[in-house]
Amino acid sequence: MSLRVRNLDWLHGVTVDGVPDFGSRMHELVSDLVKAHEITEQQANLNLSGDPAPPPRLQRLIVTPTETGVHASITHEGEFYRGVEYHVEYADNQHFQNPFSVSLGPSREHDIPTGSRSLYWRAIAQYPTGLPTSAVYHGGTIPQPVIGGLKTPLGTSQGSGTGRAGEGLQGYGKVPYRGANPPVRAGK
Repeated sequence: MSLRVRNLDWLHGVTVDGVPDFGSRMHELVSDLVKAHEITEQQANLNLSGDPAPPPRLQRLIVTPTETGVHASITHEGEFYRGVEYHVEYADNQHFQNPFSVSLGPSREHDIPTGSRSLYWRAIAQYPTGLPTSAVYHGGTIPQPVIGGLKTPLGTSQGSGTGRAGEGLQGYGKVPYRGANPPVRAGK
């Protein structure tokens, strides 16, 4: 959403003796600054008018055993901006006292070397300068433990960034947001 500048239309009509186009030039200057503000918000995924809203809630976290630990797979549908990052936490108890955090960056898939311990898992999504989503737990509302160290086949990749499931080479995404229209930012 564009920066709200009060009196911009009024500024266009301001005249100064000896400088008849003063108001129109000042109007151009401020309009250029507003445009730069909008471009900065879009390219850096910022909300320069307030705190950015968190991305939409994650749908699911599935953790499966691997030979050296576990594989975490996050499902995240909905519309969101490029720059979203994912984090998983694990603990040896379902109340997540003393959790360990793993930053996945823009990836929704990761192998985590945990050995053969029985651990509980949860995940969040977050923009670098915003608040996190609420947590989603492996197993649903009642977290279920996963014992690592077992050989299992890989499932379908959930991708990364604004890319879709199964798409590779996306990083933070090739498009600025996922969806038909930009998601609404908080405070706008």
